[in-house]
Amino acid sequence: MTDKVKENVDIKTKDRYIKTKIINKNLYDIKMKNKDSEDDKEEINYAIDKISNKANLISNKGIKKYNEVGREKFYQTQNLLNEKIKDAIKEKKKSEIIQKKIVDTSKKSKNIVENASKIIKLLLKAIKELVDFIIASSWIILVFIIVISMIAFMMTSVIGIFFSNEFDENQTSLIVVMQELNTEFIQKLTSIQNAVPHNEFDISGKRAEWKDIISVFIVKYSNGDYHTELISLDDKKIKAFKDIFWSMNEITYTTEEITEEREEIDSKGKVKKIIETKTILHIQINGKSLDDTKHELSNKQLAMLDDIQKDGYIELWNQLLINSSIGNSNIVEVAISQIGEVGGEPYWSWYGFSSRVSWCACFVSWCANECGYIDSGIIPKFSACENEGITWFKTCNLWQDNSYIPNSGDIIFFDWEGDGHSDHVGIVEKVENGIVYTIEGNTTGDMVKEEKYNIGAGVIKGYGTPNY
Repeated sequence: MTDKVKENVDIKTKDRYIKTKIINKNLYDIKMKNKDSEDDKEEINYAIDKISNKANLISNKGIKKYNEVGREKFYQTQNLLNEKIKDAIKEKKKSEIIQKKIVDTSKKSKNIVENASKIIKLLLKAIKELVDFIIASSWIILVFIIVISMIAFMMTSVIGIFFSNEFDENQTSLIVVMQELNTEFIQKLTSIQNAVPHNEFDISGKRAEWKDIISVFIVKYSNGDYHTELISLDDKKIKAFKDIFWSMNEITYTTEEITEEREEIDSKGKVKKIIETKTILHIQINGKSLDDTKHELSNKQLAMLDDIQKDGYIELWNQLLINSSIGNSNIVEVAISQIGEVGGEPYWSWYGFSSRVSWCACFVSWCANECGYIDSGIIPKFSACENEGITWFKTCNLWQDNSYIPNSGDIIFFDWEGDGHSDHVGIVEKVENGIVYTIEGNTTGDMVKEEKYNIGAGVIKGYGTPNY
């Protein structure tokens, strides 16, 4: 009730009271003077009724006016509240529609909130300025709608492939498929080495880059349509991805017979000339580049290919292609058990040499074989650091330069002469406080021992990072 209404009611009520009091006094006087007159009695009764009705009418008008004002204020407030409630319901329904769309799109995800949270973290860097501005303006609902809408866009478009490794821990991720292909590729190389008799082998060529393989998969599987969902990988998508991988990575081989002449001194001191025939296995990797595949694409696919190769996608590509090697302690444990072994005979004789050779690579291969890594194609059997070991890791995209911080079980290659060619190899034991600890064969004292180097030391050429 407003002050004005209260004042009007009080005034009218007081006026009524005063008038009633005066009337009552007058009636009393009249009654005293004319108590024997019947006509006066009727007149008094009439006067009482008339004055009483007038007083009631005045009072009712005041109360009615108050009620009208009160109701008006109430309805104004109620209407305002209703509008606010309607607006809130509209926003809630919008949010529910967006959330339902996301849930419907990602039926296979068992924890959409956790997955969305992971994706939002990746998004924040890209939309930081926009989010900061919106939050500063207190547009919280708009922030929610924008972020959720962007998540929905990613989950229902080809852009989702950049977040496939973060999507659902219960579902096959892209990095797992890539690891499977690494293993299949290595096993194919190993099967050729095992099936073709040879004395030495070399590998030439280079495997297709993962970025190129993934790019071709995106544009071919989607046929250039951005609305194709690629954040989840089912059997159909995995098969398509693997088919594209092998279409871009052809492995061929040839053999070559060479004759070598060497001298050997017999037990009587006589020099003998020995002619040996060797079989060299030449393995050729024919990895296709994007330019090699563009003739297979339509104009629509080419347009998408050009788009996803632009600088705006660099951070997303870096996130997707992060190195997956996590190291392995099994080969380290085997190497540690050999510390103190002198001469290397167990290793070079196992490899197939009849007399002593520089045996550092034989030692690494022997340790890998003890763990079953050669048969499974995780590490090659090699005796030459540069032409066999490094070439193999580079061909399989499992190579890192000396700026890399290694993991336990990585294979470390050295260039002691500084001529760009590796001349020594060992196994990374651990990394602590900027120091790389290694187990190496054929090192100081012609033995197996532990060594250590600063990370990034000039004598370190780089690392093979087996896909354990």
